[in-house]
Amino acid sequence: MLEIAILIISLLVMFAGLLGIVIPNLPGIVLIWTGVFFYASTTKFAILDQEYILFITSLALFAILLDYAESILGSRKTNNGFRGIIGAVLGGIIGGTSGSMIMMVAGTVAGATFGVIVSGRDPIFSVETKDYKIIMHIGSTIIKIAVGVAIIESFVVKVFA
Repeated sequence: MLEIAILIISLLVMFAGLLGIVIPNLPGIVLIWTGVFFYASTTKFAILDQEYILFITSLALFAILLDYAESILGSRKTNNGFRGIIGAVLGGIIGGTSGSMIMMVAGTVAGATFGVIVSGRDPIFSVETKDYKIIMHIGSTIIKIAVGVAIIESFVVKVFA
């Protein structure tokens, strides 16, 4: 009975993560990975071994790095400047140390704004949306959804096999 409850909680967390890929301010891929790791650790890696967790972790890291790359390249293409990019990364790291998603997002925005101000650009004009930024974001989201679905599908196959 406990294993069924653990499975249901894990699947709910993973599906929330799948929604989080599309809904802003939810850590999509991280939630999917957390669901897998929660199940594996609470079942003492009986079904999902450490090799599988390493594979899932590498897929999750790929999707997370893709997200950061899309964000950084999009900032370069929209002419936010190098200092704005560095400010956003440092602000996100500093905000992320609080453990709060809101603080991480606020730190990223504050850092980017500070970096743009220091670079001499007017922050009002730093957010310019271009067609390639939108296309890059859509492409990145499609890849993250594919990775998320692949992780969930492999989890279900592994658990029910």
